[in-house]
Amino acid sequence: DNISSNLDYELKREGLQIDKIINYTSKKITDLNEENNKIITNHPPDIIFIYSTRSAESFVEIVKKYTLNSLMTESRVLCISENVLSVLKDAGWKKLEIFAPGEEIMKLEV
Repeated sequence: DNISSNLDYELKREGLQIDKIINYTSKKITDLNEENNKIITNHPPDIIFIYSTRSAESFVEIVKKYTLNSLMTESRVLCISENVLSVLKDAGWKKLEIFAPGEEIMKLEV
C-alpha cells in the first residue's frame, strides 16, 4: 500500500496490460517495547541501516518519541537511496551516507 512509484500506471500508459498483485503489506512501527528501549539506551548503535523512506520516517518518529536523539548523535546512518537520506537530513541528522545493496558488510568494516 506504500509504494515509491506507480509502475503499473506507467506501464499501462505505454500500452501494456498489467495485473497488479500485492504480495505483502507492512505496518509502520511507531513504538518500542521496554526491552528494545533498554537495549538502545544501554548500547547505542554505531551504524544504522535504513532501507525505505517509510522506515526513515518511522525511525525519526521513534527517536523523537523516546528522546533517543542524544544517544544516537554519533551513530552513522546508512541509507539505501537519496530519497531515504533526504528524510533524515530534513530531520537534522548529520552522519548520513548512501550505500548500495550488498555493501552492508563492507560498510560495517569501515
